[in-house]
Amino acid sequence: MGIPGIGSFLVDRRSLPQSPPQPNVANEEHEVEEVFNPDEIVCDPALRKQIKEYHPDLQDQVKRAYLLKGPTQPIMNFPKTMGSRPRGFSKAWYDKYDWIEYSESHDKAYCFYCFLFKPLGSAHRFGNEVFTKTGFSDWKHGYKALPEHIGGVNSDHNNARLHCDDFRNQRQSVSSNLARATKESEELYKIHLTSSLHCARFLIGQ
Repeated sequence: MGIPGIGSFLVDRRSLPQSPPQPNVANEEHEVEEVFNPDEIVCDPALRKQIKEYHPDLQDQVKRAYLLKGPTQPIMNFPKTMGSRPRGFSKAWYDKYDWIEYSESHDKAYCFYCFLFKPLGSAHRFGNEVFTKTGFSDWKHGYKALPEHIGGVNSDHNNARLHCDDFRNQRQSVSSNLARATKESEELYKIHLTSSLHCARFLIGQ
């Protein structure tokens, strides 16, 4: 035996007033974080935000911006240490090591290639952590530390440099391919246009 009046309790949900959709605050915040601000590019290597601290979707944009800027190599009177043989950063290192950067604020040296493309987890004396985050200032042993940082063929520094070259060539290849595709499109257009004109002349002649 059915329950009388039960139909009065069954309400079509479509007839109920629907609340407006709420904005996805989490997604909006995520999108804001992924917006790259060129003002974040800092010349002084000691004051920079590390590449890994940027959102993964932004890291290539940051690298391109720094590559356009190039390494920071100010010409100035570099501070000297006190003592019988004062030592300091040498301007001649700019010519010998194209990757070297100098921080005026911290009086330390850094590596431009390793800053951009250093492998994660590399940290050893005179290594990537020193030349990207900590900064090198042992001027007395610079003659030995700088070549040690470069290392052998498969060193972290040389791998970072190769990654840098590949990154640059990738951009150049894209530009070259676009230019080549544009030229090919123009040639195809000329061929199609010429063929169409020949066909039109033939039809007119008939």
